[in-house]
Amino acid sequence: MDATANDPPSNIDVQGFPTIKFFKATDKTPVDYSGDRTVKGFRKFIKKNAGTNFELKKKGKKKAAEQEL
Repeated sequence: MDATANDPPSNIDVQGFPTIKFFKATDKTPVDYSGDRTVKGFRKFIKKNAGTNFELKKKGKKKAAEQEL
């Protein structure tokens, strides 16, 4: 959600931009993302916090994983 164009719910604390929060399907409490702002860092965070095991396909060149989000 773009909090600059929308009001976040009162129970969601947005301190700066970008603020990334992960909402698990089984839990209404968000997990704050504080990892590296790279594709590789974000993939690692999602795999760690997802409730279901899955495999993310790698696309493109290896350097693409190091690009900032």
